[in-house]
Amino acid sequence: MASPANLILIQSDNHSRKILGCYDHEIVKTPTLDKLASRGIRFANAYTASPLCVPARAAMATGRFPHQTGYWDNAIAYDARIPSWMHRIREQGHTVIGIGKFHYRSSDQDNGFSEEFLGMHLHGGRGAVRNLLRGFDSELPGVDDARWDLYAKRSGPGGSHYQDYDQQITRKAIEWLREHAAASAKPWAVVIGYACPHPPFAAPKRLFDLYPEDRMPLPHRFRPGDRPEHPAVRHKRWIERTHDMTDERTLRRIAAAHFALVTYLDENVAEVMQVVEELGLLATTRIIYTSDHGELFGAHGLLGKSSLYEASVGVPLILCGPGIPENQVTDTLVSHVDLFPTVIAAAARECCQPMPTCEVARSSIPSIDASPHASHLPNITRKALRQGSLCSAMAISSLSITWECRRSCSTCHAIPMKFTILLKKAAAAVTRVRWKPSSGRSAILRKSMPGPNWTNG
Repeated sequence: MASPANLILIQSDNHSRKILGCYDHEIVKTPTLDKLASRGIRFANAYTASPLCVPARAAMATGRFPHQTGYWDNAIAYDARIPSWMHRIREQGHTVIGIGKFHYRSSDQDNGFSEEFLGMHLHGGRGAVRNLLRGFDSELPGVDDARWDLYAKRSGPGGSHYQDYDQQITRKAIEWLREHAAASAKPWAVVIGYACPHPPFAAPKRLFDLYPEDRMPLPHRFRPGDRPEHPAVRHKRWIERTHDMTDERTLRRIAAAHFALVTYLDENVAEVMQVVEELGLLATTRIIYTSDHGELFGAHGLLGKSSLYEASVGVPLILCGPGIPENQVTDTLVSHVDLFPTVIAAAARECCQPMPTCEVARSSIPSIDASPHASHLPNITRKALRQGSLCSAMAISSLSITWECRRSCSTCHAIPMKFTILLKKAAAAVTRVRWKPSSGRSAILRKSMPGPNWTNG
């Protein structure tokens, strides 16, 4: 098992893994995140546990899927009744700092942080209660075009409260690192929650100008007649009052603004990493970057997330730092629930209290020191991978190890024994993790964008 080290977990909002240079996007400029990937491991098949902000973040905190916890909607947020990974390492005497957006119920509850700064949670602790209505006969459409206008009219050069908020988060993170990082006798953990690149896609003009609108790609299958017309997709367009996408110029502007906002996020991460290097923390600190879910920005004729399309559920996941091989890519299928044991192993080695009896996640840390060919997370069956189903993709890491749960577990004791045996047999037919060196793209900063001014140590 890797030795405990300091941990900085950076999580953004609405950032699909398709929109990073190190994930082979040909246009977007993310030199800092690319640098992190070149210094560690990039997970090519990482998925959110839910393509919606609040349940996704609850899953990251608890290591459990929404169906296990009941945190399944933006109106039902993490309320600390289930211990978070922050609770687990804090109870061992580690300092755990939270800075920024978390989208839990409230900062007034004990979310597991030793201290929490600039916390953004559900307004009034309740969230979007109206969205609890479900079904064709009860779910109501939007009352106006506010959601459509958020993308179609507000995407472009400019500012937003989210930009200002992220700058405050960056300054606070830097302040804490300068004042406290060297003082702790035990490894510490800092969680930095950025709001960008969540819409509105209003980005600084200097960044927007990096992405000429006439050169921006159009979304995948956005046109009426080409887009999916499954009843569920049509219903989603109806309740969100999504217009037919026929104006290519608007769609290209949305893409340019989104890419610019991703670059803005990257710049904030660069500021933090510069201080990490200045303080000599690179050798003693592991860095994790991910996002709560993705963003469609027009693909399939949809905006936002809340669907099982790849751009909505696929998230970036990058790990680097001491004990982690550099410039590696793994195709292992992983989920946000796997972060729970991963961060515990990264910062505190183990829990001082027993883990829940039906913990579906496994750490990516234990075997990292041993071999770059070792499996980091639950093995996946060849059959499940061949199916190509997004539903299977998000669920398989849970299903493939459900048979390991104790029969006394209240969550899974009702699974028929025959099904349990089948799962056990399926899990035995595993795929090997295919490791490969990075193509080099992640280590080469594009000439049109100034690189980060922190080095590889």
